[in-house]
Amino acid sequence: TGTMGSGQPFAFGYVYALETGAFAGKTPIVSGLILGRYGAIGGPAGRLGFPVSDEYNESGRRRQDFEGGSFLYTPGDAEPELQELERKPSVTVT
Repeated sequence: TGTMGSGQPFAFGYVYALETGAFAGKTPIVSGLILGRYGAIGGPAGRLGFPVSDEYNESGRRRQDFEGGSFLYTPGDAEPELQELERKPSVTVT
């Protein structure tokens, strides 16, 4: 990912301060069910990169978006579903 930032734990999760890239200036929070799964796959250093939104409602489910995909769940689920974005590397050869 091209984003740089930092994370700060608090009582119920993490708040991330995004410093560079398309989402510079945002401070998304990751908590609850999503935080456990996000941490298990490497957090911001993992394949999803930094969060780019807070958790929100979508069609009766909870969703949170990251640079490399999203987590979705219905309240009562044991863990969130991971939907990864297709990676499109940009390479220039001269």
